[in-house]
Formats: sequence, structure tokens, C-alpha cells
Amino acid sequence: MSDKKSNANGVYPQEAVKSDIVKNEEFIGEHLETLREFAERGDVSVMYLLGCYYDGGVCEGGGNDPDEAVKWYKKASRLGFASAMNNLGAMYLRGHDVRKSAAKASKWFRKAAELGNVVAQKNLAEMYRCGDGVRVDSAEAAKWYRKAAEQGYAGAQYDLGELYASGNGVAKDLHAAEMWYRKAAEQGYADAQYKLAYMYDFGLGVRASVAEATKWLRRAAEQGHAEARRTLASSM
Repeated sequence: MSDKKSNANGVYPQEAVKSDIVKNEEFIGEHLETLREFAERGDVSVMYLLGCYYDGGVCEGGGNDPDEAVKWYKKASRLGFASAMNNLGAMYLRGHDVRKSAAKASKWFRKAAELGNVVAQKNLAEMYRCGDGVRVDSAEAAKWYRKAAEQGYAGAQYDLGELYASGNGVAKDLHAAEMWYRKAAEQGYADAQYKLAYMYDFGLGVRASVAEATKWLRRAAEQGHAEARRTLASSM
């Protein structure tokens, strides 16, 4: 799962299952009946695993059966499994495999977000920021970005920095923008590295520093950030 911004394309992040089993869809297929037995006995983590297996948005090459994915995500969700709630919300929002429903998406994102799931918190924030199925509410977006950012989620840290830089949903504060950009940049988030370089280049919220600007620009460029590469190339 990428942590990059994705709301511009209407694609909201889902969570990949971390177990090594999930990396081998063939293994799951061969042991599907056994796994289903565990799930039927109430093993919530296996319910979630089966949901991911059948969800084409998570496990490419898996079962790709949206009805089964929804079924197992819902079973896990009813037992309080936040990652299943988030993935269910993403399925309803993208609407490629099930009937699109922003109302259902926001419902499941909110349930997962309130349980502390950082991916869902960021997804819910993006719905409010973009007005994707809900009324645009920048303050509500900032609230949920902050919750995810405070848990160390780099994508949310970057987005919160964006809000502070523009004064959207929060009072404009370049020092706060720099702080959140830095937190994301230090985790390797290329967009944040580029923005941090920009702030040092023009002295926005920080003392101007060619050395710092160049350092962060190089880090972003090394990760393939197109604008950072162009900027570096033009300065040579």
C-alpha cells in the first residue's frame, strides 16, 4: 500500500495484510477451506485475511470476488477489526467492485478512525477536504489529519503541513507547516522533502539556507520526485 497522496484520483488507501501468508495468494488458494474453517470459528484475523484475498484492490491475483470480500470484511468489522472497516470503506468509495456509496464509505472510515486506525483517519480527512461524498469541511479534515499525523503517519503529516501552509482549516502558520513537513520528510516522504527544500530556499517559516534546501531537494530527487529533479537540473 502506498502512503502517497491519492485522493486526487479518487483512490483511497487500503491496508495490505502484513502476514507472509498474504504475500502468497497461491498458498491461500490451496488452503482456502482450512482458512474458512478458522474464520467460521470466529478467528477475526483470518476473516480479515480472507477479505483481503478476495478484494482485488488489495491482493492482486487473489480470489477477486467483491461479494466475498465484503462478506468477510463485514464479519471482521462487526468484531471490531478496524483494518477491515477501513478496507470496506475503500471498497465502497472506489465503487469498482461494489455499488459506490460515499455514505457507506464515510461510515466505515469513521468507525475505523474512531478506533485509532491511521489509514482510516487519513481517508476520512481526505473525504472532508475534497468533498468526496461529504460536505467540504476543512476544519474536520484538519482534525482527522492531526490524529493520524500524531501517530506518525507520514502522509497525514504532509497533508497537515499543507493545511498550515495554506491556512485551510487551520490558522496559517508556516512554522507549524515546516514542523509537519519535516516529520514526514524525515520518514522519507518525497513530497514533504520537496516542500521542506522550498521553504529553506525562500526562507518561509525558517531561516533561508541553500545547504538545507539542496539537501532536501536531493533526497526528494533520489526518490524520483520529478519536480525536485527538474529543480536540481536547472540549478546545475
